[in-house]
Amino acid sequence: MFSAITLIFTFSILWIIYYIREWWAVWRHMPPGPYGLPLLGYLPFINIKKQVKTFTELKERYGPIFSVTMTHGVYNIHLCDPDIIADAFSRPEFLPRPDSFMFKVPFGGGGLLGNNGQIWQDNRRFTLRTLRDSGFGKTSLNDTATEDVLEVVRIFKEKLGKPIDVGWDLNIAIIRTLWRIVSGIEWGHDDPRIHKLFGMVNDALEGAGEVSLGNFHSGLIRFVPGAKEGYRKIMSLINESDALFQGEIDIHKHEVGFGDYIDRYLEEIKKNGSDHPSFNERELRLNIRSLFGAGSETTSTTIRWALHFLIENPDIQAKAQEEIDRVLGDKQPHLDDKPNLPYLEAVIREVNRMCNVLPLGVFHAVREDVWFRGYLFPAGSWVFGNQELVHKDPKFFPDPEKFDPQRFLDEEGQLRKSVPGYMPFGAGKRQCLGESLAKLQLFLYLATLLQTFKFSKPKKIFHSYIDVSPTFGLINHPPPFSLIIHERTKNESDC
Repeated sequence: MFSAITLIFTFSILWIIYYIREWWAVWRHMPPGPYGLPLLGYLPFINIKKQVKTFTELKERYGPIFSVTMTHGVYNIHLCDPDIIADAFSRPEFLPRPDSFMFKVPFGGGGLLGNNGQIWQDNRRFTLRTLRDSGFGKTSLNDTATEDVLEVVRIFKEKLGKPIDVGWDLNIAIIRTLWRIVSGIEWGHDDPRIHKLFGMVNDALEGAGEVSLGNFHSGLIRFVPGAKEGYRKIMSLINESDALFQGEIDIHKHEVGFGDYIDRYLEEIKKNGSDHPSFNERELRLNIRSLFGAGSETTSTTIRWALHFLIENPDIQAKAQEEIDRVLGDKQPHLDDKPNLPYLEAVIREVNRMCNVLPLGVFHAVREDVWFRGYLFPAGSWVFGNQELVHKDPKFFPDPEKFDPQRFLDEEGQLRKSVPGYMPFGAGKRQCLGESLAKLQLFLYLATLLQTFKFSKPKKIFHSYIDVSPTFGLINHPPPFSLIIHERTKNESDC
C-alpha cells in the first residue's frame, strides 16, 4: 500500500512540475483558451455534433484568436477575423498542412491538398495554369458546364409535382463536368462508371467525417464512435479509386490528343523526367483525388443549400426569378449574363455565407514555433481560418442568422464591390483553386433552374426554422429535406 501511494504521489508531483514547465515555456505565450484536462485536453467539453456552438462560446470568451488543446500536445488555434486570417495564410510559415490522418490517408500525404513545400507549389502552379488554358472560369467552359445543367433540367422535368431529394442528380452532374476537365471523357448521366466514381468520392468524404476527432490523434480512432467504420470505408476505397485513375492515365499514355488535365500532366512528366519529385504518376493520381475530393461534393452541397433556403424564402425565390425573366427571357443563361443579374448573384453569395460548406476551412499548420500577433503558435499546431464564425459575426453581418441577399447589394440594387468578412473560398496562398469553376457552376445551375422551375416545400412540412449549424465533419450538409418541383409557364415570374 505504501509503495502504491508513494508511486501515485511521485507521479502527481512530476505531472504538476511538467504542467508548470509547459505553462511557463509555452502556454502563457499562446493565444488564450481553455486548458482542459490532463491528456484529454478540451475534448470532453466539445459538443461533437455541434462543435460550432462550443467554438462560438470560446470566441466570445477569449476573442478572435483562441487556442484549444484537443489531446495532449495537439493544439488547435482558431482565427476568427477576416483580416487576421488573410494575414496569417499569406505567410509561408502558415502554408503547411497538419500531420494528420486526413491528409496522410484520404489525400495520400500528397497532391494538391496534402502536399507542402516546393512539390505543392509546383503542382498548384501547374494546375492553375493548365486549368486556365483549358478555359477554367472563362466563357469557353460555359458550354461544357451547360450540357450538364440541361441534363439536370431534363431529369427534373421527369419528377414534377412530387416530394423528392435532388442531391444525387446534382452530385452526378457536377462530377461529370469535373471528369471531362480531368480526363477529356464524357460519361452519360446514367453511366455506371460515373455513379461508381460518385460513390467512391461520397464514401471517402463520409468516412473522413466519421473519423472526425481521430484526425487529431490516430490513436483516438478506436474510441471515437463511428471512427473505425469511417477508417474502414476510406481504406477500402483508396485502392479502388487509384485503380480507376491509373487506368485512365494508362489510356492517355498510349493515346494522344485529349488535351485535358491528365494529358497535360503526362507531358509535364515527360519534360521533367519520370523521377522528378514534383511531377510523377503518383502525384498525378493524388492531384486527381484532391480535385474530386474538394471540387465535387462542395459545389453540389452548396446548390442543395440554395434550394433549401429558396423554398423557405419563396419571396426571395420569386424576386430572383423576376430578375431572370426580365433580363434573359427565354435565353439560356450564360456566364456573360452574370453582371446583369445582381440580385441572383447576391442570393448565391448569401447562400455561401449562410451554409459554410467548409465551416473550418481547409486546415493549416505550423511546422516550427511561430510568433504571430503577439502570440506563440507552437510547432505542430493546427490553425483554422474559422469561416463559420466570421460569416456569423454580427460585426460584419447584422442579424447573421437571417437569410438576406440584400446585404450584398447597394442602395441602387447593384452588387457591392467588397463586403468585409465574406470569404467562402478561404484566403491566402492556399485559397481554393477551384473558386472560378465553383462560381461558374453555382451561377449556371441556379440561373437555369430558377428560370425553368419553381421549388416549394411539401405541404406536410410546417416548420420554417433551418438548422445550419455545422456538424463535426469535413463538409456541412443541409439537414435532410424534400422539395416539390413545378415547371414554370412561359413569361411566368412569380408562379
